Amino acid sequence: MWMRLKNFMEEVMIARKRRIGKRPILDPKTQKLIASEYQECKAFWQYAIEAGFHDDLVKNANERKENDSWFINALFAIGFRKGLPDYHYICANQTYHGLWIEMKRMDERGKKTKSEQDEWIARLLKKGHYASYAYGCEDAIRIYKDYVNNRILKSPQLPIKKRCNLLIIGHSPLLIGEFFAVFMQKLTLN
Repeated sequence: MWMRLKNFMEEVMIARKRRIGKRPILDPKTQKLIASEYQECKAFWQYAIEAGFHDDLVKNANERKENDSWFINALFAIGFRKGLPDYHYICANQTYHGLWIEMKRMDERGKKTKSEQDEWIARLLKKGHYASYAYGCEDAIRIYKDYVNNRILKSPQLPIKKRCNLLIIGHSPLLIGEFFAVFMQKLTLN
């Protein structure tokens, strides 16, 4: 019995190290270390604690279904969903009902995202929440500050896959025609 438990715990620790404690990645071009997604999440959580909004920030479970453990299967049995963004800030601002952030490593900007994550972000935007990818802790902090200070403009309700004619201003995607209308409106106000 004891030996079986010990072997199980060793397997859990090996799997945990593989999944959670990933080491920084060495960028072949710059030869600099790039923090793992876990490290970026940990830094963002530390900022949330220091800034005092950690009580309103919820970290969602991000376990992969490929892992065949009983715990992961139990999560899926009670309603766990793939692709749900990593963080949910439950407070509304003047424009949105809540903030959802999907964390990525800094070197993943411009790379293909998972379809489940794209679908969740589009769904949340449609429901009146603000959802975005954050590439690193600093980007997540900037998105949070822009959200809290109402600097995120209302984005068009387009599926992420169809956002080819969009211009990104801050974190708000605007259709190019809308951008010029907003730009001209701000010029006439000044």
